[in-house]
Amino acid sequence: MIKPLRALLLAAAFLAKPAFAQVFDGGLPPGGTPDSTWRDKPVAVATAAPVAAAPHNVILLMFDGVRWQEFLHNHPDAIVAGGDKAPTFPAFWSTLAKQGVVYEHMTISNRAELSMPAYHSIFAGSTQPCRNNECGRVSVETFPERLVREGFAKEQVATFASWEGIAFAVEHVTGATTVDAGTSSHQTRLDKDTFPPALSYLKEKKPRFLFISLNDADEQGHEGHYDEYLAALRRYDGWMTELIATLDGMGDYGKNTTLLVTTDHGRGILWDWRNHGSRPWARRVWLYARTPGQKATGLTVSGREHVDIRPTIETLLGFTPQGAGRALDEAVAP
Repeated sequence: MIKPLRALLLAAAFLAKPAFAQVFDGGLPPGGTPDSTWRDKPVAVATAAPVAAAPHNVILLMFDGVRWQEFLHNHPDAIVAGGDKAPTFPAFWSTLAKQGVVYEHMTISNRAELSMPAYHSIFAGSTQPCRNNECGRVSVETFPERLVREGFAKEQVATFASWEGIAFAVEHVTGATTVDAGTSSHQTRLDKDTFPPALSYLKEKKPRFLFISLNDADEQGHEGHYDEYLAALRRYDGWMTELIATLDGMGDYGKNTTLLVTTDHGRGILWDWRNHGSRPWARRVWLYARTPGQKATGLTVSGREHVDIRPTIETLLGFTPQGAGRALDEAVAP
């Protein structure tokens, strides 16, 4: 009787599949329930948390009163230059222009052809009622103020300007952002006293938005000193190169920073080059945009306005754009 019982137990053991075989042959997982789709489900594996993209930053650099003639042509005006034939922006056109986009037919939005009206319109994002340089403080919230109101720290939204009047264009409420403009005793300081502190602030604070406004060119233009006007342009050329070299050495911050360079108005032509109010030639300006990841074509693009600057900067910084203009496509989606 023992042998038949042993044979029966062995047969039962042979017919029964162990738990590991259910997994191996594609059956139910141990302790699982019938599910015809179980075999198609991916196996969960541990993965590292995604690395957040570095925040984007914007620097707006403006040269007051720089004509498109000297900027785009890269040489002095033969009518008023005397024997000076040296390039005006040699480093820019040999290297920097190829790293971004040049808008060669930008126009001002406020037709007053003066500084304060232009700055009001740029920072408000729409044409403002200001018609002269004595119109005072902008009456609406500017985009730098909006950046702070909607989450940026005050020190992360900064302005460094040679002309004191810039303070009236970037804020409609004094102290809403960080502003260093002019001096305590003069409305205007030399650009050599503005650019280095701005560059130091950039390195130390790494602001999300930095506005640098330089004024020597316009001052020398009004004085009729064409040689000094040209000297200012060549300094600007060197400072642009220094600024970009600084960004290139700032790691992720520099790699995620867009640089916009433009002017507030043009000037007259021929012997009237020193003036700009009520002169149609002064309506034409220019803009350079260098955005990380931008195709290095150096192409020139036409047909945009000052009011397009605000929505461009807001888009780059992740804000819903506001104002009357529209973002510069090549700058925000290279």
